[in-house]
This record gives sequence, structure tokens and C-alpha cells, in this order.
Amino acid sequence: MPRLSVWFIRMALVHLLIGFTLGALLLVQKGALWFPWIWRFLPVHIDLVLLGWMGQLAMGVAFWILPRFGFERRREWLAAVSWIGINCGLVLLFIASWEQMDVAVWFVARTLEVLGVFGFVLHAWPRVKPTIVSTETSSPNI
Repeated sequence: MPRLSVWFIRMALVHLLIGFTLGALLLVQKGALWFPWIWRFLPVHIDLVLLGWMGQLAMGVAFWILPRFGFERRREWLAAVSWIGINCGLVLLFIASWEQMDVAVWFVARTLEVLGVFGFVLHAWPRVKPTIVSTETSSPNI
């Protein structure tokens, strides 16, 4: 398995752990009312579970399993930059929620996440090619 796939999947598991912990704390808050400040982490919880866990797990597996036409993965730096962008965006989003920062910080965090996803799409796009299907069929047209 390529090293970058390992890092995508490891970070996906870290985000799963943090996201599910935040989700558990949100559920405890609904019943026990111990720490009402936890509700400011709801958007972070959603991003950690959807993009941090599911998205990075899919990206890590896709980086590993998509076919290489040749002996090496081309534009591997785009996938690495997307890993950095997504994780920096998620960390910045967590910090912005913790410190209750301005909307501009949220905008920067979301921009990093979106650029990370687009970077991975740009990396993977040439690796997805249609299969060549023969135009001749053995059954008659009906």
C-alpha cells in the first residue's frame, strides 16, 4: 500500500475517533445538561465524520486502488497537497469553534477543505478511464 494511502487512512481513523467522541458528548448533553458549550462543536462533528473520516477513507483507498497507466502515479503531489489542505482545514475549523473566532477563519477553513477535495479530484481524474467495449454484438437488434 502506498505511503500516502496509509496517511489518508490513518487520519481518517483519527477523525473517526474525535468525531464520534464529539457526537457522544453532544448526546450526553441532550440528556444530562452538563456542558452546554459543546453545541458549538456540532459543525465540527459533522465535518470530522463526513469529510475527515468518510472522505479521507475513500480518498486513501482510491489513491491506492485506482489504476496506474504506467509504473508510477502521476501528479502524486496533488494528492499530498489535498491531504494537507483537508487536515489543515479540519484543524482550523476545530480551533475556530473552540476559540469562537470570526467568520473569516471559518471561511479559510472551508476553503482549505474544498481546495483539498478539488486537488484530489485533479489527481484522480486522469486515472479514471472508460473500458473499451466492442461495437459488435452477438445478438440481433430487436
